[in-house]
Amino acid sequence: MPRKLAPTEAGPADLADFAAAPWVAALTNTGFQAATEMACRAAGFDPRIDIRVHSYPMVLSMVGAGFGVALVPQLAAAPQRGVTYLPIGRPTGLTRQIYATTRRTDQSPAARALSRYLHDTLAR
Repeated sequence: MPRKLAPTEAGPADLADFAAAPWVAALTNTGFQAATEMACRAAGFDPRIDIRVHSYPMVLSMVGAGFGVALVPQLAAAPQRGVTYLPIGRPTGLTRQIYATTRRTDQSPAARALSRYLHDTLAR
């Protein structure tokens, strides 16, 4: 069983602490579900997904009712009774590729500034 983490505990949670927990997840055809499984595998385990549902609000409802733990994108992390959000440590070995596309003829200051911002921000 994973150790209980207090919401005020410093530092990110380690996904490996939840290796033995039942998991609630989105359906397998969602992009974030693949990211969840890859993150868990990078942390050294395959999540035991007991429940798969159609939406993040339903994932949160299942977690709030005590059916398991879940990873959700930050934008889906709405306040929900019975749900505590913990930041997680980034597992090693995972990368992502982000692309920005512009028209070759678009040399506007806005397009250049956005491209520079994305490059600088993502390089950190």
